[in-house]
Amino acid sequence: MEAAMTISIIAILCMIAYPSAANYVKKTRDAALKKDLYVLRESIDKFYAAYSRYPKSLDELVEKSFIRAIPIDPVTGSYQTWKILPSKDDERDVFNVKSGADGADSESIAYENY
Repeated sequence: MEAAMTISIIAILCMIAYPSAANYVKKTRDAALKKDLYVLRESIDKFYAAYSRYPKSLDELVEKSFIRAIPIDPVTGSYQTWKILPSKDDERDVFNVKSGADGADSESIAYENY
């Protein structure tokens, strides 16, 4: 009887704690995405300041040592899902970058709006 009561209490505590833990993980992932986007955008701006043009790809930021590596999108789990937004002057350059993740963050803001 005591074992059943203990198991019931543990099960209730787990049901209470799980949503909090899942929300914490999502918020942490969202914060990592914001940081990675900041780093990428800052690198694009520094590249432009140095060369008076935007990079042709994210790889060029690595090649010219503006970043060490293209970060992995923490939501999609891939470095290949970044959405490249070109400038109005040249449709082949990297003016801005966004996450290619579907869905929204813990505050219901779409990842594409980051």
